[in-house]
Amino acid sequence: MIHIIVYTHELSSLLSHHCTLVDIVVPLLSEVDAVEKLLADAGFGENANPMAAIIIGKMGSVGTKTVLRLGERAVATATRNTKGDSTSAAKDQLNALEDILDDLRGDEVTASSLCEVF
Repeated sequence: MIHIIVYTHELSSLLSHHCTLVDIVVPLLSEVDAVEKLLADAGFGENANPMAAIIIGKMGSVGTKTVLRLGERAVATATRNTKGDSTSAAKDQLNALEDILDDLRGDEVTASSLCEVF
């Protein structure tokens, strides 16, 4: 479900339905099916389901923009690492995605141990 929040600084704008700002609030995705649909709609083909399972399995819940960025990075990394010669591009993309998410988890742990929140 998407919620659209409209607000303005002027009462007259609100009353006349001419609002100055609109925020669209998109909830985090936490179901494999939702992430799979997003990836499939974005053109990830046969890898949409396994990528979705990996992302939700490792992250729990995630924003739509993050899902798309992770998918794009996995494809780019797999392509760069194999130089386009691989006969198993789909598997290479899944391996790249797992590596990216493992690195992300490690980076979060390192950052939290180095930074103190006041």
